[in-house]
Amino acid sequence: MSYRFFTQSTPNNGKIMLDGEQARHAIQVMRFGEGDQIVLFDGSGTEYVALIDQVEKRRLWLSIKSQRVAPRGIKANITLAVALPKGDRQKVLVEKLVELGVERLIPLKSNRSVAVANQKVVQRLQKQVVEASKQCGRKSVNEDRGRDDFRVAYLRCLKLQYSNSLPILTRAKRSWM
Repeated sequence: MSYRFFTQSTPNNGKIMLDGEQARHAIQVMRFGEGDQIVLFDGSGTEYVALIDQVEKRRLWLSIKSQRVAPRGIKANITLAVALPKGDRQKVLVEKLVELGVERLIPLKSNRSVAVANQKVVQRLQKQVVEASKQCGRKSVNEDRGRDDFRVAYLRCLKLQYSNSLPILTRAKRSWM
């Protein structure tokens, strides 16, 4: 079984550092030590097979053994603009969107939404995206364009600001324009 961890670091001379929540998970939860092999992915489609050289309290130092750029499974970039549900349904929504290959999630503001996409919620969603990517084996990590209302999201898609993307837009029974 391959153990996957997300990194924002870039390799330097065949070495890379893993820190933060990902390092804590590898060290304390998975109990990895020196000599163990793990797989790192950087969110842009690149995977690194790495060997742990040194374990510190909150950091791992690794040697890159191989690097590969995985081909994309879906040819279109899917953008989904959705009003966020409240509670655990947000997490389920994000997990399923990552599994389906959605590239961008735009949290929408709406008159009837209970959940608000403030900075704290957006950070939690990003963390859930990384967790879901680790779990399902995706090499790229969804990006978030910030909070928009439906009209702004629709106009952005019409102006093709999301180049090469397939926008999926839905509307309520009432008129939204």
